[in-house]
Amino acid sequence: MDFDYIKLKTELLSLIQKGTYPSGSSIPSERELCLKYETSRTTVRRAINDLVEERHLVRRPGKGTFVSEETHGAAESTDTILFLRCMHSASFLSDDVIYPLVLAGVEESAAKSGYRCLVRSINENEPDYDGLNTFKGKIDGIICGELHSPEFYQYLTSFHLPLVLTSPSLEAEKADMVLIDNRTGARRAVQRLIGEGHRRIAMIGGSETSLPARERKEGFMQAMDEAGLDVDERLIVSTHWLQSDGYDSFIKLWEAPERPTALFAASDLLALGVFNGAAQWGVSIPEELSLIGFDGIPLVSQLRPALTTMDVRAREMGETSFRLFLEQRKERRDYHVKVTIPVEIAEGESIGPCRE
Repeated sequence: MDFDYIKLKTELLSLIQKGTYPSGSSIPSERELCLKYETSRTTVRRAINDLVEERHLVRRPGKGTFVSEETHGAAESTDTILFLRCMHSASFLSDDVIYPLVLAGVEESAAKSGYRCLVRSINENEPDYDGLNTFKGKIDGIICGELHSPEFYQYLTSFHLPLVLTSPSLEAEKADMVLIDNRTGARRAVQRLIGEGHRRIAMIGGSETSLPARERKEGFMQAMDEAGLDVDERLIVSTHWLQSDGYDSFIKLWEAPERPTALFAASDLLALGVFNGAAQWGVSIPEELSLIGFDGIPLVSQLRPALTTMDVRAREMGETSFRLFLEQRKERRDYHVKVTIPVEIAEGESIGPCRE
């Protein structure tokens, strides 16, 4: 994908909307644009072609390309919103446990407001741009879950529609964001373990490229520091988010010379992997190992013992995402906001007093 073309298109449209190129005026020639933006003629033509198709520009043979004199008011509503779920691995579908709940919140809110919700999963590292381009003119806005790629974010802004990012791993100036209070949630989780007398506490984290994973590690470190406890780096394992990663990490920790008495898993899927590893090794939870997770997926309440976890209120994240979209759409809000959803502890039976 030629990202220079998207950037150029976005820049030209911004200049049109600001009045730098007024209605009816000509824009610079292809050659002038190539020199100004230090890019190829192919890139310039692609950007101009898109703007012509979207009726922001009009070509006049023998004269040049001009800003359309049509009134570019609000586009006619389609009463449709697109929910994009970014994926980053082949096992995404089988291990996606949070975003179905986020989507449920979006869909319920959309239905109450008379909107349809289209759903698409996308590998943001190898996006199907041709497929995504078919949504142009057919949707009123986009809600995108767990975005990492700056290039894909740049592409989404080229729609020039209300955009809401749910728990992204990047900063975005042209989108509203719905965030999880990861640091506070992790801090409270570890404090819960410390309150039971645990001092040798391990952590299994998610991917190091994930902002939520980094923030949850920061919360872990903060709780340990506030309690005056030393952090043993050998007891911190950063992996990915899969259940199998939790299992492998538990085995690594349990084979260590000094085993932890408690463990904070940065997601409930990782905690499920710990349950599997503990069962294989004959480790009793919570008698030999106290365990707390993070996410609050419904499944963990069915475990025996039930997992204590930090509930991220995923359905509320979806409801909030749709509300922010609607504010952008209906109120013409010209600034962007961040909303952080609080995290609450959901007590189970997987934490006990330290017996050492």
